[in-house]
Amino acid sequence: PANLQFRFQATNQNIFILESLDFEETSQHEISILATDMNSSSSVCLFVYVLDVNDNKPLFDKQIYELYFQENNQIGDLVHSFNISDLDRGVNGDTFLYFIEENIYFYFELIQNNLIAKIEFDFEEIPFLEFEVT
Repeated sequence: PANLQFRFQATNQNIFILESLDFEETSQHEISILATDMNSSSSVCLFVYVLDVNDNKPLFDKQIYELYFQENNQIGDLVHSFNISDLDRGVNGDTFLYFIEENIYFYFELIQNNLIAKIEFDFEEIPFLEFEVT
């Protein structure tokens, strides 16, 4: 078949992968192998399990966020929850957020995908903050 990703070499009984395997496309392949001596035959089913590697980057649902919240908030208030996806599975798909600018840690903390206020904001003192999260 045209989509065959494996080749069996009968002379040395090796199976070769003809193209790279991608966990996100197909995580399991089933190969049927038939052995014959012209009088009788026997078959076996070979299952190939593709292991996931960390080959996909996490993606935010937006490139730029504009957040507005009331002044005089409580310390510990949730400011925003980020929606992040990663096509990788298991630990390879776990995401961790960090501030690029170190001084932002004075104002906020990141708990999982949540932006949490560390101070009570006063519009007259801090009307605007701009920062990057990675």
